Amino acid sequence: MSKTKAKKKGEKDNNTGAKIFNIAFWAIFALVLIVWTVDYVRAQTDNDPIFCLTRVENEYADGVTTICTGLGYRIINYDREAMHGIEYGPFWIQEIQPES
Repeated sequence: MSKTKAKKKGEKDNNTGAKIFNIAFWAIFALVLIVWTVDYVRAQTDNDPIFCLTRVENEYADGVTTICTGLGYRIINYDREAMHGIEYGPFWIQEIQPES
């Protein structure tokens, strides 16, 4: 004997809320992953990131450091005589100061 109940016409499935949550979660996850990937690729090819929430430029005697903070990540572009390069990581990374 099967203990499953047949659904009556017009009766909603109890998992509808869970299905909506699951679809929304994966859609947001995919969107965030696309944002991270686009900005990472642009930073690696010496282009400005598209999805910067904040952008700060620090000027020094030997050049400029640009810090772009995005959705959970930070891109730091060092354009100084003491150091050149791009650093990509989580939002809590700090700018590196060259040793004097």
